[in-house]
Amino acid sequence: RKAGYHQRLRLHAFTELEILDFRQQEIEQFIENWFLYHPREERRGYAPYLKQEIKSNPRIQTLAANPLLLTLITLVYEDDMALPERRSTLYKKCVETLLSRWDSSRSIRRVRGFSQEYQKQLLQEIAWQMHGQGLRYFTEDNVLPLIARFLPALGMDGSQAHDVLLAISGDNGLLREQADGVYGFFHLTLQEYFASQYIKDAS
Repeated sequence: RKAGYHQRLRLHAFTELEILDFRQQEIEQFIENWFLYHPREERRGYAPYLKQEIKSNPRIQTLAANPLLLTLITLVYEDDMALPERRSTLYKKCVETLLSRWDSSRSIRRVRGFSQEYQKQLLQEIAWQMHGQGLRYFTEDNVLPLIARFLPALGMDGSQAHDVLLAISGDNGLLREQADGVYGFFHLTLQEYFASQYIKDAS
C-alpha cells in the first residue's frame, strides 16, 4: 500500500507502480485465469458463469473494477456457486472473507483479545461516526478518540487505541491508511455497509 510504503525506506533501483482499477477485459481475464489454474479440477469451468453474473449486475460490475473486491467476489462465488441477490449479503460475505480467510491464509495474529467480532463492531462505529460527519477520509485525531472510548467495553485500556488502529489498518485493509495519518475504508461501499449495520444493530 502506497501510504505504508512511503513511511519506510524507499527501494532504490526499482520501478514504482500503482495498481489501477480493472477494465472489463481485465476483469474477465482475471476470472478466466483464476479458474483455469484452480487446484480443484471440477471448478475450472466456473469462469463463464461468474463473468455472466457480474455482467448482468451493473453495481457489482462497478465493484469488480477494484482488484481486491474482485478477488473477494470470486472467493464468495467459489464457495456458493452463485453471488447473493442482495448486495448487503455480498458485502457481508466479503467482509467475513477478509476477516477470516485472509488472516488464516497468512497466519496473522491480531492484538490480544481483539476478535473479529470486536473488529466488526469497531468498524461499524467508525463508519457511522464518519458518515454522520460527511467524511470519506479522516485523520488519526478523528478516529483515535472513537477507538479509545470503544476499548474499555472490551476490557481493554483506551491507551491501546493507536495499537488497535495500526492492527486493523495494516492487515486486511478494510480500513487503511490512505496518506500519512489519513485513513479511510478501502471502498466507499464498505463504509456505507458498516454504517448501515451500525443502524441495524442499534435499532
